[in-house]
Amino acid sequence: MNFSVSTSGTTLVCALAAVFASMTTPLARAQTKLAYSIPGFANTEGGYQSFYFGSLPRARYQLLEGSLKGKGLKTITELSFRADGALILPFSFERSWTKVELRVAEGDFDSFSEHFDSNNKSPWVTVFSKPMKWPAIATNPNPGQPRAWGAEVKFPFSKAWTYTSRKDLLLDFRFVGGTMPRNLRWSRPEIVPYDLDGVGAGGTADSSYIAAGLSSCRNTGFIDSPYMWAYASVYAKGPTPKPFAGKMSLELNGTSTAPNSPVVAMISFGGSVSGLVLPGICQRLYVDFQQPVVLLPAFANNVGASSIYLGPIPYTQFMVGLKLWSQGIYVDSVTNALSLTRGGFATFPPQQTNNYRRAVTWNYDPSAPRGTPIDPSCRFFPLFQIKYR
Repeated sequence: MNFSVSTSGTTLVCALAAVFASMTTPLARAQTKLAYSIPGFANTEGGYQSFYFGSLPRARYQLLEGSLKGKGLKTITELSFRADGALILPFSFERSWTKVELRVAEGDFDSFSEHFDSNNKSPWVTVFSKPMKWPAIATNPNPGQPRAWGAEVKFPFSKAWTYTSRKDLLLDFRFVGGTMPRNLRWSRPEIVPYDLDGVGAGGTADSSYIAAGLSSCRNTGFIDSPYMWAYASVYAKGPTPKPFAGKMSLELNGTSTAPNSPVVAMISFGGSVSGLVLPGICQRLYVDFQQPVVLLPAFANNVGASSIYLGPIPYTQFMVGLKLWSQGIYVDSVTNALSLTRGGFATFPPQQTNNYRRAVTWNYDPSAPRGTPIDPSCRFFPLFQIKYR
């Protein structure tokens, strides 16, 4: 059959050639598909907020996701997140970094540790490394409903990476050179949340916190009043990382105290929101010294931030609803006067049922070899979508 003897025949030859070419392109041979970190939330709001991921100008986050293990080989081409479905996310300002790097590998949930460079069970592959800007998250026109995947944050891979699914998926993010138009002081280690959609990962239940204190009492030279706030996480008995299963952790964070100086955290199961006036001290005392008080020493860094971590520690059901009060003691960096931070109390939550194999370790320093103790909390680990073929 000769298709080249007429104009119409020539047209048919071209059409057949185009069809044949389209059938043999890689895109047609392997169409893009979608998968989700937790499939049940593909089109459903997660119900929690992951607000620490992307909250710092410099940081390293290593996230281990186990829900895709054993679900078949995937050649991944993009990773994306979605903003939390709340009506308004007041601190999710625009921010940029001079470079964000994403490396991927396969890892193992049961051996996952705070040692960043020993967690990969396959060679690391860098799939994203470039400047990045995350826009301010706008008001949600449908409060409580999920927003669009990738509208604010997505990582198109510079080269496709094949995930065998024989082990867990391991993601290693490094952020450097962060700036924020709404907060020029963000160049220092200051957490400014970026609220991505999350879920109660690892069956973790996080405490609520009620603050108390006078905002007018400050360390000399600081704009913000100092805090010492407590955060408790209660871990389920399911596939939570083994050291944490059925236990809890307690984190105390101090802010805006005297830089490069000692600070003491006070914790007690007694306290008062009205506080006790102490002669010569601006801030009131909110921890009740008529109850047993534990003093925990720490050392503030060059911006007056400090952290104390206790865990894993025993947890029992009788602790549900208990209020743990916290407040800090420091010496003013100019006047040398004994001073108190603002305080408040964390309420211990009930233990949840664990459904997910997820865990996180992180550090303020993107080049650090070691992160925080393993945390299965949703605070650091947003839900995500992957494109693959």
